[in-house]
Amino acid sequence: MKKLAPILVLGLALIWLISQLTGADTGNQAAGLGHSSDEGAEPGAEKSEPRLPVDSGGPQPDTRVANPDQRTPVDLAIAAMEDEGAVIRGRFTLPSGDPARGVELALFRWSEGISTFKTAQMPAAASGDSDLDGRFEFMVETSPGDLFALKAELLGYAAETLLVPGVAPLGVVDLGTCQLRPVGAIEGFIVDGDGIPIRQAWNLSAVSGSMERAYRKPGNYAVRGSSDTQTGAFRLENIPEGSVELSAHSQLAGPSLTASVEVTEGETTVLNLTYDGPDLSSRIAIIASMEPYSRMGGRMTGIRITGQGVDHEIEKLAGTSRTYAIDNLEDGLYTVTIDDERFLPWIKEAVRPGEAVSAVLKGSARIQLQVLDKASGEAIPQVAVAETTPSRTGWRSTALMVHSLSPLPEGGVLNLVPSAGISLRVTAPGYSPLDVPVGALLPGEVRPVTVSMLPE
Repeated sequence: MKKLAPILVLGLALIWLISQLTGADTGNQAAGLGHSSDEGAEPGAEKSEPRLPVDSGGPQPDTRVANPDQRTPVDLAIAAMEDEGAVIRGRFTLPSGDPARGVELALFRWSEGISTFKTAQMPAAASGDSDLDGRFEFMVETSPGDLFALKAELLGYAAETLLVPGVAPLGVVDLGTCQLRPVGAIEGFIVDGDGIPIRQAWNLSAVSGSMERAYRKPGNYAVRGSSDTQTGAFRLENIPEGSVELSAHSQLAGPSLTASVEVTEGETTVLNLTYDGPDLSSRIAIIASMEPYSRMGGRMTGIRITGQGVDHEIEKLAGTSRTYAIDNLEDGLYTVTIDDERFLPWIKEAVRPGEAVSAVLKGSARIQLQVLDKASGEAIPQVAVAETTPSRTGWRSTALMVHSLSPLPEGGVLNLVPSAGISLRVTAPGYSPLDVPVGALLPGEVRPVTVSMLPE
């Protein structure tokens, strides 16, 4: 099928070229632009001014603003074959149906599967603006398995993120028409049970559409912001009109505060969110995470706080997955330690009440990984490693990144959480992915693992 792709692309390009030449000929004659229009004129007669066809409706819009070098579809098709690239195109309109001109566009690329979609840390694969008719067209280099996300922004309308799956080399992906949405705003205060503003940091989000689809279809996304630590006030703008789920989260508070809100175009909805839990100014919270991923493997033990005459184990906060907290502390400096055999020891000194501390832990089990080319026996310089875990339903597995695509650390040492059964998925450019069963790893164990990979 791949061998037929260049032929199909050339065929489409040829059809387009013929239609353009035929259309241009007809248009030239109708507009008085053909050679015959002046051949029969008398010497000295004034030549007719070029004009557009009657049914054109005026100058034709430039449909290639997002294509900086102004290449035609034929040029794009030829370039796609040379670079094994692909064309991604589409159109944006306003709620009225009129073209959305000047939409700022950025196209991002990421790998399917174990990587995380974080466009903030990624360079754009292509960027540009929609043209006078709201259209855009990008040509990008691509390879099998590539996914793209198109971010679109226009002042006064909701930003959109469109998933672009199945972008194959030599292919053309038409995203069709996406209608931008009008926006409103939400503002208010985070208050306690007595209605008094809480002057601490809260992160807020207003989500339109279901969370499951937030990055998978046009029309669903979240607007995020923070409360003012001096006043407890918040304001979120550019929220799509309609039903929105508003939530506020504090690392100190634990479970999020939520509310359903109706947003109206051009208006500000006023709403307060109420926290009625213990006094946060006398609480210390520990948010535990695992480096380089966040699977903790169950409740942690051995989290203690000492200082100011206090020596207590810190309990997990109800309604949270990895937050541990202690309340009613006197002002002063405290020390927090974590001594769980599954992780390397961790300590944080000089912690005050009213603070939330992030504890980034490393597993106490380690592997010494070697990844070799099976034919030559030489080390493969760039590899990615993920820990795979079968789901309880058995129909798919999850993959947690242990080491992103780069050279392995010195000695190939990777920290893992001890487990009764561990399997790794090793990938490298130009090689077939390989699943490696490691088996049970005990706390503190160090195990050599050698992997030999075959070229694709």
